[in-house]
Amino acid sequence: MKETIRALRAECSSLKKKLAAAEPSSSSSTSAAAAAVAAVPAGGHGGGSPVDDYVNTSILHLVISRGGWLTLFLMSLSLTAAVMGGFEHTLEKHIELCRFVSLQRPYPPYLPTHLPTCPRAHHHHLLLLRAAYFVPLLIGHGGNAGGQTVGTVLGAMASGQVDQRDWRKVITKETITGLGTGCLLSLTTIPLLHVMKISKHVSVAIMATMPALTVIAALLAAALPFACRAVGGDPTVIAAPAMTTLVDVGGLLVYFMIARLVFTAFGLEM
Repeated sequence: MKETIRALRAECSSLKKKLAAAEPSSSSSTSAAAAAVAAVPAGGHGGGSPVDDYVNTSILHLVISRGGWLTLFLMSLSLTAAVMGGFEHTLEKHIELCRFVSLQRPYPPYLPTHLPTCPRAHHHHLLLLRAAYFVPLLIGHGGNAGGQTVGTVLGAMASGQVDQRDWRKVITKETITGLGTGCLLSLTTIPLLHVMKISKHVSVAIMATMPALTVIAALLAAALPFACRAVGGDPTVIAAPAMTTLVDVGGLLVYFMIARLVFTAFGLEM
């Protein structure tokens, strides 16, 4: 009996030593896993700021890091304008036909009576056609910019970096970041517009729209997660689609309003 008790005691001591030796390695692996999770960057479209340092990340750092990715995406989106430009001859033929028929008197019964009746009006229609080439590019850019912001804000909220009380600070920070990023992207479009031989009227409209559209996208992307949580919704499900929809509609409206102002400033009454 005594020998059995001694054997059990020895076995218990051996198990305690093994457990004590296993605890440090377990804690180190846990901390390593936590560090790895914290190191995952936010922002679903690339170039997002780190979640674990969002509060202390400067606006300048956000502008530079996001602007690089957005420039790359913008170069890719320029292919949409090139594709539409490839069909310019077909569209111009349609406008030429409408102008030719509009000069005939009386009007054919199947055509409206408000078609352009002078070369100047025809030129204005072609100018608007050129401006429409860049609608997919601008709308796509707005979605990319908003996607970066909404991903960063959702990541910061999920990690506890910000809470519902910080909505003013987050929206202000992201709006200023959007303005800086938009101005940076506006400058990077100059070589692209020059290579594509875009007229100065359309170029000015695009460059003026870029900062406004980026600010709208950043503001909506920063505000919608807080708004969803305030009404009891799930921001991870609602925020991104709502942002994309609003940016598409708002971006289109802003672009054509700015284009109309620019054309009017150049003496082109549309």
